Amino acid sequence: MSYREFELSYGHQKIKFSIRDENLLGVIQAKKMSPLPNPRERVRESLRNPDNFPPLSEIIKPGGRIAILVSDRTRAAKSDLILSALLDELNSSGVPNEDIFITFATGTHHRHTREEQQQIVGEEVSEKVTLYDHVCNDRNNLKYVGTTSRGTRVELNRQVLEADRIILTGTIVYHYFAGFGGGRKSILPGIASFEAIQSNHRLVLNPGKGRNPLARTGILNGNSVHEDMVEAASMVNPDFLCNVVLNDDGELSGIFAGHWRRTHEKGCRFVDEHYRVKVSEKADLVVVSCGGHPMDVNFAQSHKAMDNASFILRDGGVMILLAECGEGYPSPEYRKWLKYRCKEEIEEVLRERFSIPGHTIYSAMEKAERFHIILVTELNPNDVHRLGLTPASSIEEALGIARAELGEAPSAYVMPRGYTTLGTVPT
Repeated sequence: MSYREFELSYGHQKIKFSIRDENLLGVIQAKKMSPLPNPRERVRESLRNPDNFPPLSEIIKPGGRIAILVSDRTRAAKSDLILSALLDELNSSGVPNEDIFITFATGTHHRHTREEQQQIVGEEVSEKVTLYDHVCNDRNNLKYVGTTSRGTRVELNRQVLEADRIILTGTIVYHYFAGFGGGRKSILPGIASFEAIQSNHRLVLNPGKGRNPLARTGILNGNSVHEDMVEAASMVNPDFLCNVVLNDDGELSGIFAGHWRRTHEKGCRFVDEHYRVKVSEKADLVVVSCGGHPMDVNFAQSHKAMDNASFILRDGGVMILLAECGEGYPSPEYRKWLKYRCKEEIEEVLRERFSIPGHTIYSAMEKAERFHIILVTELNPNDVHRLGLTPASSIEEALGIARAELGEAPSAYVMPRGYTTLGTVPT
């Protein structure tokens, strides 16, 4: 009897385990993407020759204030490299650093420390331009720009709106209800008010009952959450976009520069071509890692890997999710939703007052009803139980629980980077 050995990421560590060869249906991982050579120069080249769009130097001239929107610490985006090349190109066009500022598109996420800001953008960039965090509930720095057709009252960062030009940066990955990250998400939720973000994210629910089936991973057409974000971003009409795609080793493998919407959609197709893995059948068991830090920094981020893995697991099957969650939950509000006994109770409350933490807990409970999910994590075991999940202190313990339920020969998939990879079965 032969075994396949695996070593998956968990926080900053690696976890080793083995699966019988005869039980393994496959390893769900992205197509091989080679890193781009001379990445900094390739970024500058993309800024000079964007996708069916004027060069950056023709769009942004000296004399105005430039706002660059940057992903926060929960996103791996090579922001230091991108920003360094971006500043070089702007400086070469005659734009001085004192006319440029960076705003971290934090949405509802925690504010950064100065050290965290520097770590994201790199020391070189942090010494050249001023860095700001967006604060979604800072009423003095929010400005109303319009209401979407779906009723989202769009209030955005006043400082960014008052800039003469706006540049979007970030990374394109799958997102479990917006379809994909990147692009328009830098605006909403990135620099939006708390209320606008809640209103937009509420669209994940059907008008009547249950979840909107099109507000899911990898779907843009008909996805009301995405379409509402696009409508909000259109009110701003950002001047330029530079989004990237990273390979499984976190290396720069795709650069998409140009129009904020068209170029982002092209990047989404690129992600789908490389990160969507089609399989012929669902498995009894899926062992999935988020991909390590920062993808499993907290439960909200880790849940995205849980969602991506759910599409290739049969109903009643077992999922083992490796998610360190060293920071627990992004905010204390998540714990408040753990008092509810089932997703129906949460849905009732969400329809009255939508909450992102509440929806994350709702989504986890939704999957816990369909699958037995074992969480290898640092989260409090009592919290894990309240989610309807089973806590485990090690992969050995988790595999033992799975074997006791499924027998010694369950069919299995392994997903080394569930945060970025999507497994799908033909419908």
